Amino acid sequence: GAIAPPVLVEVPAEATGDVVVSGPNQYISVLGGYFRADKDRDTSRKGITGSLIYGYRFNPTVGVELNVMGSTLDTGGGAGTDFYQQGGTVDLVLDLYDRATSWTPFFLIGGGATQNDVTPDSEDSVDFIANAGLGVVTKPFTPLDIKLRAEGRYQYDNFQSGYQDIRAMAGIEIPFGG
Repeated sequence: GAIAPPVLVEVPAEATGDVVVSGPNQYISVLGGYFRADKDRDTSRKGITGSLIYGYRFNPTVGVELNVMGSTLDTGGGAGTDFYQQGGTVDLVLDLYDRATSWTPFFLIGGGATQNDVTPDSEDSVDFIANAGLGVVTKPFTPLDIKLRAEGRYQYDNFQSGYQDIRAMAGIEIPFGG
């Protein structure tokens, strides 16, 4: 009555129905760009904006991003009277192709909150924001698989009576994990 040792059998992902993400399944993006303010904001329509994004891919074409962003608009009222916006969103990202291996356009949609800071008055508040956007990511072009990324986002900000802004940004995407 000897007991046989267990036999290890490797089952390919295709046989189990699991979806395999090629390459790294996480990334950090650093983006900067142009903020086009709603014409009803009491500011110049031109500003600067930036985002720091952490992305996680569930499969080759679906992922989620945590986006920390900030923007500055000129109010035209002299030194120290700018309009600042800092906040974050959680966005669902749908890629047309696998971003780990090829150029791909993507679509994103999400929501979050932003701190609207109007200096020097006291109309500051934290408000709900929603955004939707289109963009493109290049295939990796460095030994570290760094990519270029460009995107445009429509952003609805519930501040005061509600505003509709546009954010156009470009930067890099650095993949990691696996």
